[in-house]
Amino acid sequence: MFTPLHVYTGSSLLKSGIKIDEYLKYASKLNFNNLAISDFETFRGVPHFVHECQKYNIKPIIGIDLIIEGLLFTFFIKNEQGYKNALTLFYEYNNKRLSLNNYHLYCDGLIVVLSIVNDEFKNQFNDNKFNYWLTSIQKNVSDFYLGLSIDYDDYFYLDNVRKFANEHNYKTVCFPFIKYLKKEDAI
Repeated sequence: MFTPLHVYTGSSLLKSGIKIDEYLKYASKLNFNNLAISDFETFRGVPHFVHECQKYNIKPIIGIDLIIEGLLFTFFIKNEQGYKNALTLFYEYNNKRLSLNNYHLYCDGLIVVLSIVNDEFKNQFNDNKFNYWLTSIQKNVSDFYLGLSIDYDDYFYLDNVRKFANEHNYKTVCFPFIKYLKKEDAI
C-alpha cells in the first residue's frame, strides 16, 4: 500500500491546513498501517502525531524538511541514532552551519530524500556535470533517494529525471507534496 511521506501539517506554518487529529482519523478509515509527517523546519507536531498514531495503531514515520543551499531535503528517522542526528541537523540548520559539504556527517540512522521539485535541482539537472554534482551531494549517505513528485506539471522533466536515476542507479521514491486532505481545503 502507498504511504504518503511528504506530508505537511498545520505545524508547518502557512504551508498546510492539515490537522493531525483529522489526518489520523482519515487515514484510519482508509486502513493505513503507516503514516508520515515531514513538516517544514519544525518538529513541533511530532509528539501529538505519535500520540494519535498510537491511538489508531498506525506506525508513525517522522521526518523534517530543510532547505540546504537552495535544495529541499527531507530527513526521515529510522532509529534512535537517526533521532539524535535529526535533532543535530535541525540545530546546525537553525544556527546557519549546515551545508552540502557537511550535512552527510549527521545522516546515520536517517533516510534522505532530495526533492526534484525545486528550481535549484532543475537548474543543476540541465547542466552537463549533473551526475558529478549529485554524486558529491549523496556521498557518504547510505539511504539516499530522489523524491519524484507525481503532482509536478512538467512530465518531460519528471520522465528525464526518472531515466537518469535508472541509468545511474539512484534510488527513487514517489514523493508528492501532501498539504491538504480534501481539495477544497487547499491553502
